[in-house]
Amino acid sequence: MQGVTKLVFVRSLSKILNHRGYSMGTDIVDKVCTYFDAPVPDLLEHVADLP
Repeated sequence: MQGVTKLVFVRSLSKILNHRGYSMGTDIVDKVCTYFDAPVPDLLEHVADLP
């Protein structure tokens, strides 16, 4: 990753980690999986909202 692309990726990753309820598209999921060379289940976990 280079320059602006890396900056956008880092900002997206920060939002994912720090903003509860952040919604991301499959394009971001794809980039995160590619960056970490890992499949979706290794990186994401569904956590249900409390009633």
